[in-house]
Amino acid sequence: MKHFKAHILVFCLFISLICFAQNPKVDQARANYIAQKLQLTEAESQKFWPLYNEYVDKLKQIRKERRKLFSQFQYSLNPADAEEFTKKYIQLENAESLIKQEYIQKFRQVIGVIKTAHFIKAEEEFRLELVKILKSD
Repeated sequence: MKHFKAHILVFCLFISLICFAQNPKVDQARANYIAQKLQLTEAESQKFWPLYNEYVDKLKQIRKERRKLFSQFQYSLNPADAEEFTKKYIQLENAESLIKQEYIQKFRQVIGVIKTAHFIKAEEEFRLELVKILKSD
């Protein structure tokens, strides 16, 4: 039972994080956090931020499709429904991974490998901070 409650808590945190992460204030805080960590030059900023906005928009679209997929699946006992759900889920996960790979390469061209690595770390740090905030409520 304790194990089950932990899974429910993690699931609730995940859903809250997804909803919270779609908030414009959170988007702005994330951008500010990244800007602070990357310390971009003016020239780098002019190239990075439009590219970053494209990246975020593409990820948001995939995540929107994933939320729709989860909301439509009703714990069906039909094997065909389960197969379709898992197939679409894997496709969305792969699409997200491909977007990340594509944009990491683009970021490397614009801000270099070091700042790209810093960007990846800053995004994860920001995500972990959101999780901490959610856990404290």
